[in-house]
Amino acid sequence: MTTTAFPVSDRMESPSELRARHRILVVDDNPHSAQTLERLLLKECYQVLALSSAVEAAELLPRFAPHMAVLDLGMPVMDGFALCKLLRQGSEGRRMHIVALSGRDYTNAEVKEAGFDRLFLKPLDWLTLKVELARVVAKREI
Repeated sequence: MTTTAFPVSDRMESPSELRARHRILVVDDNPHSAQTLERLLLKECYQVLALSSAVEAAELLPRFAPHMAVLDLGMPVMDGFALCKLLRQGSEGRRMHIVALSGRDYTNAEVKEAGFDRLFLKPLDWLTLKVELARVVAKREI
């Protein structure tokens, strides 16, 4: 009996291997919220950059080059709406999946018009966000 060796590239990647190739930017002016979400995403094997300043995030964008972003809407100096607009300006930004987080009651239409793909109200429903991001990873080839 002979066995056929398959090249590594022909094997299916596990869900955690797929997630590990995806970089997620998390920006929330509440450092505890940003760090908590960072820890949860790291446990799911994503590469994560979590910041509490949208201005700092804007400066680090070229070096981190995220595939997805989770942005708090109500932040000082530069809010999530302005950061989303900045993210969407680049060629990768048009394909990027960007999620809005808010403690205020925005409508889905308002956030879609601003360039976001989805709105999550605080307190965050982690399981729903986790499923949302996994769905995006499964659809996206990087």
